[in-house]
Amino acid sequence: MIITVMCVHYILPDNLTDEISDFSESVRNHIALREKGQVRIEEETKFKALRVSHGLYEQREKDTYMLRIRCPGGLINPDQLIVVANLGLLYGSGDVHFTTRQEVQLHQINLKDIPEILSNLFNAGLTSRGGGGNTVRNILCPADSGLTTRDIFDVSPYAVGLTSKLISESESWNLPRKFKIAFSDDLSDIAYSKSTCLGFIASIKDGLEGFEVHCGGGLGRHPAIAKPLLDFIPKENLYYATKALLKVYDRHGNRKSKHSSRIKFLVSKIGIDELSTLFQEEYAELQKDKGLKIDTEESAFANKALSSDLKVEELDNVDINFDRFEKWKERFVTPQIQGGLAAVKIMIRSGDLETPDAVELSSFLKNFGSNNIRCDRDQNILLRNIPLKYLTNLFLIVSKFKNSMVDTPIFLGEMINCTGAQTCQLGICKPRGLVEAIHEELLSNKNLELDELKNFSINLSGCPNSCGMHHIADIGFFGKVGRKDSKVYPAYNVLLGAEMDKKEPQYAKLVSSLPANRIPDLLSIFLEDWLEHKKSKNLSYKEYLEARGTQFVQDLCSTFNDEMPSMEENINAYVDYTPPGHEKNTEPLSLKDIGQGECSAGVFDMIGVDKGLIEKNLKSLKNNGAAPNEERTIILKDTLLHSARMLLITKGISTTKEEKIFSSFKKHFIVGGLISDKYLVLMDEKARGAQNNPQEIMDFEELIVGLASDVINIYDEMDDSLRSLKSNN
Repeated sequence: MIITVMCVHYILPDNLTDEISDFSESVRNHIALREKGQVRIEEETKFKALRVSHGLYEQREKDTYMLRIRCPGGLINPDQLIVVANLGLLYGSGDVHFTTRQEVQLHQINLKDIPEILSNLFNAGLTSRGGGGNTVRNILCPADSGLTTRDIFDVSPYAVGLTSKLISESESWNLPRKFKIAFSDDLSDIAYSKSTCLGFIASIKDGLEGFEVHCGGGLGRHPAIAKPLLDFIPKENLYYATKALLKVYDRHGNRKSKHSSRIKFLVSKIGIDELSTLFQEEYAELQKDKGLKIDTEESAFANKALSSDLKVEELDNVDINFDRFEKWKERFVTPQIQGGLAAVKIMIRSGDLETPDAVELSSFLKNFGSNNIRCDRDQNILLRNIPLKYLTNLFLIVSKFKNSMVDTPIFLGEMINCTGAQTCQLGICKPRGLVEAIHEELLSNKNLELDELKNFSINLSGCPNSCGMHHIADIGFFGKVGRKDSKVYPAYNVLLGAEMDKKEPQYAKLVSSLPANRIPDLLSIFLEDWLEHKKSKNLSYKEYLEARGTQFVQDLCSTFNDEMPSMEENINAYVDYTPPGHEKNTEPLSLKDIGQGECSAGVFDMIGVDKGLIEKNLKSLKNNGAAPNEERTIILKDTLLHSARMLLITKGISTTKEEKIFSSFKKHFIVGGLISDKYLVLMDEKARGAQNNPQEIMDFEELIVGLASDVINIYDEMDDSLRSLKSNN
């Protein structure tokens, strides 16, 4: 299947062809090794780091994978969406998944199909590069930027232009941890630029368009609000500011501990003043090069629709209720500032759009050009530049979608949930199934006017890692393990009251927890109470929480926790919800399937692998002094190899070739003066036992053990950045 799309919105770098080719070859080699049962831990670790940086994650079901595809600013054109959808049908689950990071994903794909999938994505002007790992991730901006009176200016071209620049640079793929960038087009910050590593907020100073710059924000287990870095930069300095912060992060970020490696931890450690000083030094130096500006191609983002002779569908000609169409327009259609055009929200259940529906929608949109699709952060699609006269055509199309929510209040369709334990290795609970139960309960409550809850947010994550953005919701939930009588059951923590549209944003606060099966009841009771007090006492949500709401939720949770039955009384309370489209789950919650997260996989993981193997070998040598020569020889050779390789990645060297390992260690560590020159003799082929003479290498046992210990000591003496020794700082 070869499909070439001429219209692209971000520029793929020339070297991406070679990268895809090399990665595809690595995939084939890994499959061959796996089939022979020859995959060692170092091979597995290195391959994981490589595939995750290409956006390829192993799912909960062994040997099935998810591929994340970069869509800066949520932008994907109709031809590209058709390609992705068809790839999903040919190689995956038969649909396209829209994410909270404004990207699209393919699920349930096999490793053997990756080379073909990546080739087709490249031909469509798309890439998965940087979809995971310690890389510059997808760059975000409001899905409706450029369409409303709210905008200071359209920031979409800058999200895309910056993407084109950064994905062409090798430094973007080997950072201390993932690095996220977001743009907001006004001070209300609907793209949550203050909740990310580097945030740009549109601003005008003295008639000049530019950005406020913020850094060090993030969600996850340790949420942080970004700190102001620069009050204003002109748009032309966007790349300089980005590159300067990346350089500071690369040189000073923590590579030793994944749990404190994000830039928010660097800000916390050294303070915003010290970080700002380091930043300003890099920023000033970079500005000496006047050729580092990005090409934004703003004209390509003009909000207009091509003229079309497409027939306008009339509702009178079809068996459909006119009031239903009007309610859909009221909920999901917003006139643009560009006259005669509209933005339309397409609500899709759990972010899943099936291939036939994606193809039909895209085929319709192609009539009006290529600038008309944005992936939104609520896992839905925002269409733009739709001629008003064709709204009936669009309504008739989306009404037929399997996962369409055309008749559902927008509040329900914007309820965010991650995939959780359905596919994620780290997931504890399955929020997708829970969301279906919430919808059912709220729709059955006749006392709830759900349309009055527009702009009210409920976000759910299956674990503490905040992929469902629970910290920035009016009500947030994240999965946990509940326990009763030594039995475990699915449960969630409850957070209330995020205020993200203020100059000083505040995340939602943890207030309680409860069993998963009582969350629909909690929300039905709580929302009814909130709307009643909103009407009768004219309270804001914040005022309601302070006066009554927080305590009300805590009391409800306490009651629900007290009412939790034993497993003998009701086993269903211990069984998690079934995600849509899956066979009904009947097994109680189990922790045995929880695996290790892959998000942080990177080449620096090889240090831990080598260190672990060295320590294991040293222990074996010590405890087995009388081991046969042949066995001892193997251990010594292995120890020498891992000792020489362990720290090479700190010098930017990643190789499995023995000659390069030893020559590089000699150059950078022995000749470089980081370790004693007494180990020079070990770099010789004869000393390494290259001729397989056991006695030759055993003669150097004491020296090899000394080298191994000294290499580990060097690692221990390195600072968190793994760039230099603490004594040199």
